[in-house]
Parts: sequence; C-alpha cells; structure tokens
Amino acid sequence: MRKISLYLILLITALGAGIFISFIALRSINRPAIRPSSLPGFESDPNVPTSSPSEQRSRGSSISQPRQGGGEIGTTQTPTKTPGPNTIIYDVPFTPQAPFSEWSNPKLSNGCEEASALMAMSWVRGTTFTQEEARREIIAVSDYELANHGVYLDTSSQDTFDWIFKEYYGYNKVELFYDISVEDIKKELRGGNLVIVPVNGQELHNPYYTQPGPLRHKVVIIGYDPDNKEFITNDPGTRLGKQYRYPEQVLFNAIHDYLTGNDLPLPPKRTAMIVVKK
Repeated sequence: MRKISLYLILLITALGAGIFISFIALRSINRPAIRPSSLPGFESDPNVPTSSPSEQRSRGSSISQPRQGGGEIGTTQTPTKTPGPNTIIYDVPFTPQAPFSEWSNPKLSNGCEEASALMAMSWVRGTTFTQEEARREIIAVSDYELANHGVYLDTSSQDTFDWIFKEYYGYNKVELFYDISVEDIKKELRGGNLVIVPVNGQELHNPYYTQPGPLRHKVVIIGYDPDNKEFITNDPGTRLGKQYRYPEQVLFNAIHDYLTGNDLPLPPKRTAMIVVKK
C-alpha cells in the first residue's frame, strides 16, 4: 500500500512539473521578438510615440514640425540662420528617411538614397507630400530596386543615378560626376541645380546622429551661404535635417562614394555628385 501511495505521489509530481514547463515554454514562444530600435549611425527619435502611422496622421503631425521632447539630443529644432543677400537656397520639400521613426524597418533605415531622390523629384515637379506619402514612396522605390536589381541597401551613386532617377522616375535631366571639387558643387548650385552627394556620415560630426554616425549616407545640397562658407542641405538621416548647414570643407571632406550592398567596406575614397536639373 505504501509503495502504491509513493508511486501516486511521484506520478502526480511529474505531471505537475510537465504542465508547468509546458506553460513556460508556450509563454516564451508567444512573446514577440525584440528588435533593435535604430540603425547604428542614424537618429532613433526616442521621444516619438510608438503609435502607428495612421494614428499619428489623425493627430495632425507633419514632416516640417518635429515633436518636441524633454532634453535628449535631437528633440528640438536646429537653430536657423537668416539667409544673407548672397545666399543661394532652393525651396525643397523635406522628409527624413524614416518619417514615422520606424528605424527597425530596413527599407526606411536604409532609405537615404530613396528619400534624397524623392525630395529632389518633388522639387523638380513642384509638388509636396505628407509623411505617409513620403513613407509609402521610399518603400515603393526600395521595392522596385529589390524586384529589378535584387538589392536596395546602400545604393552607390551610379546605381542611384541609373536605378532610381533614370528607371524608377524616368527622369533624364540628371548628371553624374566623379572626382569633383568644392567649386564644382557651387557652380551647379549657382546654375539653379540641386546636388546629391554620398558621404561618410561619421565625418560630418552631426550631433543629431546616433554617434559615431553612418558610414554610408546621402544628402541633398539645396544651397550655399558664401558669407558663412556653409553648404545648406536636406539631410534625411535626422528629422532635424531640413536646411541643415555644414561648413563647406567639412561636407566636402566627407564625400565618399560607396558600393551597392549590405554594409560593404568602403572602397578607396572617390568623390561623386548627382546633379538634378529642372
């Protein structure tokens, strides 16, 4: 009788342990995976609420009005300078590459080329866009590159020129130049054109990037201030990138074309620029 009772106790204990272990395992399986919140080098926008794009639209948020925060880097708008009489600056619509701060989406966290082209083409066409329209277009361009060329990550200047401007947008009033100088950029701006350059973002020392900054990035140069010797850019790597100013030598020294692909090593330094004309 004692042996039977002991066997029953052991059996009940084993069954209880099995049920408990199964419950823990099921909880672990159903728990959502944790993903990184940002691509290293780009701003992660810690103060933007985690609401969906549609919820943010219903609250009336806009690209040109970044949310204010509580003191962290990148939570207030950058100081603006009143353009002097000699300043060249074009009115170019702005979007960050992740309009709703969805930095875990690789098509947005890697979308600087697509966002730069969108801004330039909106300037060419005289159109504007909402946050949702910008998000949708950046993803659509990435989808086109993936479907037709097998990759959308870190698009080189040549592939940005061919795949995005020539193929996707069907736009031919663009030119690609290599081995450029500071004066080449200024000449194009004086001629009424925009300039898109590939940069090593770590050499820009932008305080609104997640430090030390992205190795492969593109910005749109929309103007030049000769009095302060600054290039004026729309920099999609931060939501505070509208009309962001870089000292001319800082920006020029950071220009470094890169290869198309996923985080490939930087090739030997070569300067390049895509010139977009109306």
